[in-house]
Amino acid sequence: MDDPQSIANLKDRMAAEQVREGPPPGFPALPPLAPGRYTSQEFYDLEKKHLWRKTWLYGAHGSQLPEPGNYVLLDIPDAPIFLMRGKDGQVRAFYNVCSHRGAPLVRDPEGRESLLRCTYHQWTYNTEGKLISVMDERDFPQPFDKDCLGLAEVRCETWGPWIFINEDPDAEPLRDWLGMIADEFEQFDIDTMRPAAIRTYELEANHGCLPRGLSHQGHPPGNRGGLPRPHRCRDGPVAQRPYAHDLPNEDDARGSA
Repeated sequence: MDDPQSIANLKDRMAAEQVREGPPPGFPALPPLAPGRYTSQEFYDLEKKHLWRKTWLYGAHGSQLPEPGNYVLLDIPDAPIFLMRGKDGQVRAFYNVCSHRGAPLVRDPEGRESLLRCTYHQWTYNTEGKLISVMDERDFPQPFDKDCLGLAEVRCETWGPWIFINEDPDAEPLRDWLGMIADEFEQFDIDTMRPAAIRTYELEANHGCLPRGLSHQGHPPGNRGGLPRPHRCRDGPVAQRPYAHDLPNEDDARGSA
């Protein structure tokens, strides 16, 4: 975005934001956000069924799967899925469920395996998810077709070094779903980007609190304490501080402007 026309358009939009005294023209009149969006188990179940199982979710960075056999177990509610780089170099996503009795195949958050062997009845799969060995195969009805008993695969696509998964087989391609985000990133050499660090925080809150709190443009100028960040409460667990002025006893809560 270094061409003169784009810079001029950006400046015009910034100037318009400074002088407007109401919502932008044509902006819909939205109703108040119902608290049940964050507290209702029924609403959360609907989100899992109609949103999270039908949208592209970030899985891992390609650098987390550098060699064939490397895997990453994803933490997705009600969806035991892991990513694995096959010996052919391709990254695939599978449900972490053996085709025989449903036992998990990987248990650690990440690792490397040359084969995937179920510890329940020793069914064994290669790194591409194909069933290659069955204990006491002769005891099963014949002919026994291992080709149709491989691991259940989940849609998996990449954008640059980032790996995404989607449980909906009919979802639009990842690149189309990303739309203008991918267009904007074309100015960067994204294939060379590497994560400086990967950290995980468990928040005792509905999943919507963090992204909606961070994306609200009214928070940075209204909180001298800065953007909300995870912190350790006095009683131990890590939680999300949505507003600085909600915690007057914290040393870094300086109130609102």
